[in-house]
Amino acid sequence: MKLIFLDMDGVVNTVSDKYCVSLDLHMETLQGYSNNRCPFDPRLIFNFIKLLEFCTNNNIKIVISSTWRMGTTVEDWNNFFNKHFGRVSGYKLDNLVIGLTPVDGRDRGKQIQTVIESLWLVSDANDTLDYIIVDDDIEDITPYHDINKIVKVDPIKGLNNECLQRIFDKFKGR
Repeated sequence: MKLIFLDMDGVVNTVSDKYCVSLDLHMETLQGYSNNRCPFDPRLIFNFIKLLEFCTNNNIKIVISSTWRMGTTVEDWNNFFNKHFGRVSGYKLDNLVIGLTPVDGRDRGKQIQTVIESLWLVSDANDTLDYIIVDDDIEDITPYHDINKIVKVDPIKGLNNECLQRIFDKFKGR
């Protein structure tokens, strides 16, 4: 099984208020955003679609590790991806997200490790688990995960072409 642990803040929305488009999440309990709207940097939407297409074409699943996951479900995320990006990409994106990291006080690296361990327990003995973490803030991730498993995104640039290529390269030949 191949996974991407995906953060959203700093990845699809940048620290610049100058560039922002709000997408409707239709998640009743989304915390931290008014009217269930989520800020995307419109300059990054095309790259985000490329990421979703890459995941679909390479049988890579997504686990949401962003604070945006709070109060949401896997179904919410799949509906969100399908609604906003499915038509544009030409793919049905309603089963791309398979999980959310736990919402607890532990470091995000530990939260990601918890998901990896739970998937390992239920996986086929012949299946290998390969993953990368895409995040702009890795301070609480690196104590738990090898730096080679992490794609650090510059929160000012977001998911630019360079980051996208690093993600693609990490899964090539796997």
